[in-house]
Amino acid sequence: MTGYGESSFTIDGAAISYRIRSFNAKGLEVNYTSPAELGWFEIKALETIQSRFGRGKIDIQIELTGQMPVEIKFNEDILKNYELLLSRYYGKKKVQIPVESIVHLPGLFQSSSRPLKDHASRIEFYFLRALLKMERTRIMEGKKIISFMKKRVRNLERLKRRITGRQNQWLAAKRGQIRRRFLDFNEPAEKAGNPKAVIKAAHRFWNEHREELIEVLRVDISEEIERVEMHCERINELLTGKVPAGKQLDIYLQELQRETNTMCMKAQEASMNQLAVLMKLEVERLREQVRNLE
Repeated sequence: MTGYGESSFTIDGAAISYRIRSFNAKGLEVNYTSPAELGWFEIKALETIQSRFGRGKIDIQIELTGQMPVEIKFNEDILKNYELLLSRYYGKKKVQIPVESIVHLPGLFQSSSRPLKDHASRIEFYFLRALLKMERTRIMEGKKIISFMKKRVRNLERLKRRITGRQNQWLAAKRGQIRRRFLDFNEPAEKAGNPKAVIKAAHRFWNEHREELIEVLRVDISEEIERVEMHCERINELLTGKVPAGKQLDIYLQELQRETNTMCMKAQEASMNQLAVLMKLEVERLREQVRNLE
């Protein structure tokens, strides 16, 4: 799911800002970008993301503007060493170095700033703040996607009921035609009252109409309809559950796609074929959206 969150704060005049974006992805991928001073925070950020999310491409951008206050210290011991060295060199008891020369002597002045790692708790707090904002936008989008998917599943179930009715009518008509032809074919043997003749007539009917009978069995989509109903029930359970189920939904939708593809190939009657195509389109719409769910 897509999402965005940001936050910022200042430390002694230096500003740290977070921008976290989430995009759709099958797995979990995290990109971390920060200044060198915050490179140590990457491990903690990755651990936090992995503990909260299962899917998505997440980009983390941390910016640092300004500089931390620098503390300058004067090293008196080094100055004394300079003076002692010069006094020995000139053979004097004491040498006093002029101020304008002192500033050019290496090592006398040392600068240091408090490392950002000392502010780890605040850095982590504002990172979590941006992360929660991004997560809220993901949740809002997720609710909309689930509502859309539930609607698509209801449409799929309505189409399934319609194609079931057409299938039953078509099978009843085909079976009725075959039964009438069989009765006409077998009637002379039954009137003669000869059981052997009845059996022979049945064999002849099978041999003459074998392809037609097998075709009726081949194009029967009753099993596919049952599996579609079973998968729809499971998908509804997953959509109403509170546990992330994006990967499970993807698997069930793959199964639904196979069933609807089979129905499109097997359905011989025009209206049944049209309904099967509409079911296939609904499954495609569902598969497009399930990629956005965690």
